[in-house]
Amino acid sequence: MNRRLVAGFCRLLGIGALVVVATACRLDVSTTVDVAQNGSGRITLVAVADAELVQRAPELKDGIVADDLRARGWTVGTPTPLADGGLQIIIERNFATPGEATELLAGLSGEAGPFHDLTLTRSGSIAASTFDVTGELRVDGGLAAFADAEIVELVGSVPFDDILTTQERILADTMSLSLATRLPGEVSSTSGAVDENLVLWDVPLDGSSVAVQAQSRNFDVGALLGRIIAIVAFAALVAWLIGMVVVTVRIVRRRRAIGR
Repeated sequence: MNRRLVAGFCRLLGIGALVVVATACRLDVSTTVDVAQNGSGRITLVAVADAELVQRAPELKDGIVADDLRARGWTVGTPTPLADGGLQIIIERNFATPGEATELLAGLSGEAGPFHDLTLTRSGSIAASTFDVTGELRVDGGLAAFADAEIVELVGSVPFDDILTTQERILADTMSLSLATRLPGEVSSTSGAVDENLVLWDVPLDGSSVAVQAQSRNFDVGALLGRIIAIVAFAALVAWLIGMVVVTVRIVRRRRAIGR
């Protein structure tokens, strides 16, 4: 997805982001970044349309067309009906390194947001690693951030923008965005809400910003034992080679002595 996160999701779902504003429908989109001890992981995006939105767009139940996402390596799930009549769709993508995760997250956002300079880094050794997530969550322009630029240029304004004002509603009444990271080890500091090693932030839709900061420190006992075993094995190999050299030299000397 190389367009804005919610706008891209709405196109995938076969609806317009502005439809939820013009009606009482609701759309909730969450992004979760799961990170493994070696820095690889998975990005999971979940879009949930409520029952009224499903009723107004019944074609959602038939699935979506997302060949471009699949071509970029994303796995697009089939729509799953919810008990309350809503619908859920999940889109996922694996990443091999923190750098790749940073690039993928940048591809989920545009200049208007919601992700600004969002980065994932890993430092330290194999056995003792520190993971850092930094960035900013902000949506610029309110409803305009989710409107198609060509439509805005054609009509000269953001469609349905006046509906929010007339009904005394805000954008957060019709949709929500969130970001979560699940980091290895223990979270040592963060600006988000913590649930064990899961850190959660809500994206503000009123133009304000939320700082993203999370750090975890992971001690990989398996990797440490593996390194110790490797060192011991290497030392044993060196000792064996030295012993073989010593034995070989002794045999050569004995043969020379017998020959004399």
